[in-house]
Amino acid sequence: MSDVFTISLTFDGTVKEVSGTVTGWQQWSELSIKEIEVSDDTTGVITVTVSDTTAGVWGAFDDISLVKAD
Repeated sequence: MSDVFTISLTFDGTVKEVSGTVTGWQQWSELSIKEIEVSDDTTGVITVTVSDTTAGVWGAFDDISLVKAD
């Protein structure tokens, strides 16, 4: 089994997700979901973080943000 971390976004009936693997102690990675089109009718965005890892694996999600693109 691979140790996988996943972030998914749900908005306007659309789900987008991105996954990354654990590569080692203090080996940081940045997961990014791009090209999300939020309309004026969007009432919310649901963010879900999931860890599918073996026993003893540590991990954390931090600095999750939605950023408006120009």
